[in-house]
Amino acid sequence: MAFASFLGRVLFASVFILSAYQEFSDFGLDGGLAAKAIGPKFDVFTKHVHSHVAMQVPDIEVKRLAAAAIALKGIGGIFFIFGSNLGAFLLILHQLIATPILYDFYNYESWNTEFTRLFIEFTQNVALLGALLFFVGMKNSIPRRQSKKKQLVRLLSDLFLDLASLSLLRLYISLRPREDNKSFIKNCERMAINAQT
Repeated sequence: MAFASFLGRVLFASVFILSAYQEFSDFGLDGGLAAKAIGPKFDVFTKHVHSHVAMQVPDIEVKRLAAAAIALKGIGGIFFIFGSNLGAFLLILHQLIATPILYDFYNYESWNTEFTRLFIEFTQNVALLGALLFFVGMKNSIPRRQSKKKQLVRLLSDLFLDLASLSLLRLYISLRPREDNKSFIKNCERMAINAQT
């Protein structure tokens, strides 16, 4: 099961790592193909946000934006392979930022073929985002398995505490006057029965 999980993470992260490698190898001085693809779409996105939200998006050099996307995909993908939540969060951050900018189907009419292509790619990236969120949720909801050594130490410590409390109880009973012992034992039995129900 552990190998299947690892293999699944490798296959999933390979999408991001290979994309980051390809964009990094083409980066050059001007940011390469990634900056050329992001540049016009980022300008349209900033105008769209400014017109609908009346909020100014800060000026970001497209080359730096492309470098950040490459870093998020590459580093996040490598950390994700090893099952790190940090890797998943980096990939989630990349998906949240890049998906609405790169796949701007909302700027086209629904009958346009570009709308269909961008909408399909947008939904695929939303599905990747959902898988990442699922990974984080499942990783945080499954209790970690304890090693056999830790289980043995826990069992022995519980046994020791039970024996110590039993010894203290016997000492307490032996120090009390005899007439109080019967009522004390009945109270202990009553509390034990109540604790079991």
